[in-house]
This record gives sequence, C-alpha cells and structure tokens, in this order.
Amino acid sequence: MQILNPGKHMNGEWTGEFVCTNRGNGNSGCNAELELTQSDLYQSQSSARDETTYYVSFLCPCCGAETDLTNSDGYRHNSLPSSISERSVPGCNRTQVRAAQASIAAGTYISPREIG
Repeated sequence: MQILNPGKHMNGEWTGEFVCTNRGNGNSGCNAELELTQSDLYQSQSSARDETTYYVSFLCPCCGAETDLTNSDGYRHNSLPSSISERSVPGCNRTQVRAAQASIAAGTYISPREIG
C-alpha cells in the first residue's frame, strides 16, 4: 500500500511520512522512514547575533538526530501542511532534547515534549 496523501488518525490528529535526514542540523540522519503526528513535532530555535530563527523539528527515535521541517527563514518541507508553523507547536529546549536523546541511548524513547 502506498500513502498518496497523509490523512488523520481516528483521534483527528494529522499524520505524515517523513525521513530522518538531520536537515538543518548537519544532514547526517539515519534515513529511517517515520510516520509522524503533530504531537511528535516541537519548536526549536537558534540565535546568531541579534537574530533568532525558529524551527519545527522532530527527533528520530532510531538515532536521536533532529530534522527540521520548517523554519522562520523561509524553508518548508513540501509535505508539511500549511496549518503547522513555528507558532503552532510547543517549544522544547536543548535540555529536553538531550534528555530524549539519552533515553534512546538507554534503549527507550521519550519524546522531548514528554520531558518536563
């Protein structure tokens, strides 16, 4: 079966298929093919001088790489619905992301959004 247009789960949450590419973060992802829901996405940010760039990212549960799907500088993955933006997903800080990456190394996966 091939998904032509990602739909919604029974709970009404958006789903989509994406590949772990580590885009925007070194481009060294593991190429795992993942089905994501909106609750897998989080806002991240980086700052340089007086400018902050915001991203919609996900953390790969296989390798721990972060992949950016959109950013406030104009990049947007073509499969990401326009209703999802940097402002529509909760933010996660670096501590949460590192803790989620540590959970993968320990043999489990806890989403950055689940870490308080």
